[in-house]
Order: sequence, then structure tokens, then C-alpha cells
Amino acid sequence: MRVRIISKDQDKRELIQDLSSQGSEVALYMDDLCNVPSRSKLVREGLVIIKSPLDFEELEKAWYYGNWSLTCPAVTDYSPLNTFVQPDEVVADKMRGLGLSVIIDSFHDNTDWKVYQID
Repeated sequence: MRVRIISKDQDKRELIQDLSSQGSEVALYMDDLCNVPSRSKLVREGLVIIKSPLDFEELEKAWYYGNWSLTCPAVTDYSPLNTFVQPDEVVADKMRGLGLSVIIDSFHDNTDWKVYQID
């Protein structure tokens, strides 16, 4: 498993493009989601499933203020963790239990993303 924090917009864009190029369907967990991205389905308040292709600019408009989590594949029973304070082992166990390959967790101001990837 790879764990990293990314801050550069180019790195964020590349990560989203990689998920999109794989045809991934992702789940976006976010309170107060004002701008629901296209190709998405509102599952319940605070959760949308988004189909590829993923548009980084459009997603940025939805999550620009941060404090959101994204999972791949899209699952609807994930309870977002604050990965910035959780031990990596706790996050890894949660990922394995739900069959997740990626979790992206955005800090409150959306500058830092903590990314967990199981290859």
C-alpha cells in the first residue's frame, strides 16, 4: 500500500485522470455538497457516485473548500475517517474490509490530500 500527501494541483489532476482513464466509478462523501458533478447519482445527502470520465475542473467546483473523502471503487457503506489523524493500519484495515483500492481524504482547506492506494 502506498500512502502519500499531495499538495500540488498537477499531482491531484494526474491522480484523478488516472482514476478516470481506468473507467473508475468513485464515491464522493462530502457534507454540504452544493455543486453535484455531472455523471453523478445522489445516493443520499452527503454522498454521490460519479461515473468516469472524471472532470477535474468540475470536481474542483464541487469540493473546493475541502473536508471530503473519495473512494474507489464506489462504495456506499464507507464511514469517512480523518486519515490525517488515524494510524495507517486502521485505514488499511478499513480499505481491505470494504474492498477499496483508493481513498483520497481532503484536509479542510483542500490544499492537502492524503491518498491511500492499494496496488
